[in-house]
Amino acid sequence: MSQIIITTDINDFIIYDLNSEATIHRQGITAELDCKQLKDSGRPTFRPFGIAQDEDSIYIASNNRIGKFNKSNYEFDKLIKVPLWINTHQILKDGDTLYTCNSAIDTVGIYKPDQHQQLSLNYMKIYDQQFSPAYANQLDTRHINTIYNHNDDIYFVRHNRGIVASDIGLFDKRTLTPQILISVGKACHGITIVENVLYTLSTETGELIAIELSTLNVQKVKLVDPDSTFLRGLDFVDGNLVIGCSINYKKNTKAKSCFLLVVNLNTSGCKKLELPGIKFINDLQILS
Repeated sequence: MSQIIITTDINDFIIYDLNSEATIHRQGITAELDCKQLKDSGRPTFRPFGIAQDEDSIYIASNNRIGKFNKSNYEFDKLIKVPLWINTHQILKDGDTLYTCNSAIDTVGIYKPDQHQQLSLNYMKIYDQQFSPAYANQLDTRHINTIYNHNDDIYFVRHNRGIVASDIGLFDKRTLTPQILISVGKACHGITIVENVLYTLSTETGELIAIELSTLNVQKVKLVDPDSTFLRGLDFVDGNLVIGCSINYKKNTKAKSCFLLVVNLNTSGCKKLELPGIKFINDLQILS
């Protein structure tokens, strides 16, 4: 098993060790990630969310800022300057290219050293976004919350705000041509692909969804009661899915902390790991 990076509402991130089943590092609150100019815009001004990595660094998105941290000692280095808006969700780094879920404007940002583009997953094309929303939900109709790097493609989730089924799709990194593969689940979060099976979390129904990519056959497994637990955060390591389980703050007023579920894909065994003092998991990623 391994260590994982978890973004929360009270730290830049924490490092949790799956072997010792304990938090081994808490990265406090970096002032540079507190976007105070976004006060009263519909999201906390300090909201660490998306996580990306390269060989030397960890990148953490908080609204319209991305902080770069040293992977060896976790110290803050600097802000990465790319176009961002309130409520940035997942991010990923692929070589010199940085991808971001710009949930507030329904786009995936594609940032190369010499070119910045917005791929609209509402209009399904490269789109020169001219608007900067005053509030988090003003232009957010599809709620693009997930991106996942797999071979030559970037997979994505259109959450669709729980109004209709979520959409799972992909776009080619070279052509940037998006397509929808399947509509499934409700208010989905996260993607990981294992042996040609795509897994995602149907947050509103409390289910793990498995999609066989060659046939698009779907299997669903109930994990939690969605009235008490909010599924968000998904990765795979050593034969196990690691799943973030936050408190559903709208309906669950009694729970004091969130937890991880570790699901073994070979045995279907499931382990629950409590995270004392933490109520919300924004995202998680295996530390590479």
